[in-house]
Amino acid sequence: WTKNNPEQRDTPKGLACVDGCEGDVKKGADGKWVAPKTLCPVHIGWHSKTLQARDACVPVAELKAPVFSKVARFDKVPPGATLVVDETERDEVAQKVGKLVLVITREQEQQGLMYDGSIPFMLNGRKFRPPVRGVWFAVAGKGYAVFAWASAAGVTHRIRKLMYKANSRSEVEEVPEEVIK
Repeated sequence: WTKNNPEQRDTPKGLACVDGCEGDVKKGADGKWVAPKTLCPVHIGWHSKTLQARDACVPVAELKAPVFSKVARFDKVPPGATLVVDETERDEVAQKVGKLVLVITREQEQQGLMYDGSIPFMLNGRKFRPPVRGVWFAVAGKGYAVFAWASAAGVTHRIRKLMYKANSRSEVEEVPEEVIK
């Protein structure tokens, strides 16, 4: 028995399924994702991890990314992004990303270096100023990068955006408009 662990738990319990859970999110005959009748945070979380792993082109077990994040292969990191990498991988990653992505080391990131649009990229003698797309972090040795949604407001905005997208892609209103707002 200890003051901080009176129940003698070594690890916290995982999130449990809700009553009426139907299991994994499945695809319908038309190839679209079918929302379950009862929304279960466990299975929706697993579904989001599956989609992230698909974007990173790795198995779910190998994915190293927070739930509230975007994941992309190096060649899919958007123009205007700043990509933070280890010093040892800098040259290799710089060859894989697009020409309008700033690749920096962790030390440079700690010093405050990032793409902010003030200095244009030079490509074939022309100046380009893509919109700022945030700071992405390379996962060492895996071939993909992660962009975490850094704030609660960012998470809320992204979830609302995904709900609107789900409604627009289906013929039926999956999530009522009052719930989204």
